[in-house]
Amino acid sequence: MRRRQTLPLHTHRLKTEDIICRRGAVANAVLMKPNQIGTVTETIAAIRRTQAAGWLPVVSARSGETEDTFIAHLAVATDAGQLKVGSFCRSERMAKWNEVLRIGQALGANARFLGGRIFDRQGIHFFS
Repeated sequence: MRRRQTLPLHTHRLKTEDIICRRGAVANAVLMKPNQIGTVTETIAAIRRTQAAGWLPVVSARSGETEDTFIAHLAVATDAGQLKVGSFCRSERMAKWNEVLRIGQALGANARFLGGRIFDRQGIHFFS
């Protein structure tokens, strides 16, 4: 069973051919930090390149974050499948998790939660 490794990359370095070259056994996910990538447009482009190469994007909030919930919408809208905002212990984190729940309610039957099955996208099967 392979473990998921996360490798942060800046968007100007993130090209599909680079991901494919690095694909071996080094990593299979990219940590997406919009505040480090630059603009929202650049972040979405980096997420799309990651997905096109067969890698999993992990949308991440920055430390010292506010209660702004945009990051939850970004993760859902791009079908990233993974959101990293931290544990349920501080209000700025809870705001994001609560927003994900509200988005799920708004989507109704169209919402889907993959959980651990997110790794099926790469042929990694933790659950039979």
